[in-house]
Formats: sequence, structure tokens, C-alpha cells
Amino acid sequence: ARRKQRNDNNQPQVKRLDVGYLESLVRSPLINRHARQFLYDERRIDERVVSWLGISSISYDCPIFPMHVSPCFNGPALLIPYRDMEGKLLNIQARYLGQDKGKPRFQFPKGSNCNIFNLPVLKLLHEGEPLFITEGVTDCMAMLSAGHKAVAIPSASLLKPSEIMPLKSLNVHMFPDSDVPGEKLYFELKDLLPQLMRHDLPAGVKDFGQLWASSKSVNVNC
Repeated sequence: ARRKQRNDNNQPQVKRLDVGYLESLVRSPLINRHARQFLYDERRIDERVVSWLGISSISYDCPIFPMHVSPCFNGPALLIPYRDMEGKLLNIQARYLGQDKGKPRFQFPKGSNCNIFNLPVLKLLHEGEPLFITEGVTDCMAMLSAGHKAVAIPSASLLKPSEIMPLKSLNVHMFPDSDVPGEKLYFELKDLLPQLMRHDLPAGVKDFGQLWASSKSVNVNC
């Protein structure tokens, strides 16, 4: 009866995240022409930042789970590793770089947890040194390219309280995106991190990534 109920349910089973397989996708990072244009030509990301983060790329669709054709990361795309403070892989996010408007810009494997991006940077912080929180991964790359230590938090509401704990005693700063989700994220984080300092973007700039890409230099006063 249990087997019949599972079949009648007619819902696809969410596969358990195969971190070992995901690690194999970024073990030997490759920056293809799509990634090079996006990262270096359009976003002005420092090559040292790309290397530090272990960013890789794919030119064609790539299975998310081994031995399965579907679901796939849509190519061409960046493959962006999320790691814990010790450098252990937690997840991979794909950032689609193609022209098909019907494909999602960002993809995580189904069943993934929300994590803070670039946690290994916390081990490099000096006491009292500013840490910037960004909403997007590319904004985080821009902040790192500008010479500042940074993490990205896509959604505060999806994080577990234990995942915020490493930030509780830090000197944290933020340039909220100039939109409703950006403001929402700032206030969510302010509730969790009362010491969070706000910095406003110039008028007409939507996020820090755009500010960095359109400027020869960015001065950030903390």
C-alpha cells in the first residue's frame, strides 16, 4: 500500500544533494569565453577574485545529478561554489549566461539549503576589519575586486539562526540594492545583526556591482 501511495502521488522525488559530484564540476575551474566576457569585460571582476572563489563555467547543459540527463544546469553558465569556513563545498549555484529569456538566470539543485556565500573569507578577517554583506554573488565579487572582504546573503529569512552566528560579533556593513527586495533584506539583517552599518548607493545605481563596473575606482568609507 505504501508503494502504491508513492506512485499515486505522482510527484518527482527530490534527489539528495551529491556534494561529491558537484565538487567534481569545479575541481578544475575553467573560464570559457562566455564567462570571460561576463566577468572581465562586463563586470570588471579581478581575475584573482575569480581564482580565490573557485569560479568555473560550462558551455553546454550539464546534469545536476550524476547519471541523469535531467535536471540540468543550463549552459552556458558560471558555476559558483558555496563553501563553509573550512573550504568544504556546500552547494553550487549556476548563473546562466545565454540569450534564452525563458531560462532562469540562477539555478540551485532542487532540495538545496540557502547558505552564505564566501564564508572562507571570515578566517582572513582582522579584528575590527569591515565585512561587507551583499545581496548578490556578483555584487560580492565586485566588492572583493574593490579590495574589501565580503560575503553574499541572498535571503536572510531562509537562513538558519546558526548560520548567522559567525557574523554576530563582526563589523558588518551593507550597500542595500536600490529596490524593494534590497531594502527588505537590509531590514531583515538589521534585526539579526543590530550593528549592521548602512551605506547608500549613488542615485540611479541599482547595486554595488553596477557601481563597480561603471567606475574606475570606488571609495568606501567605513
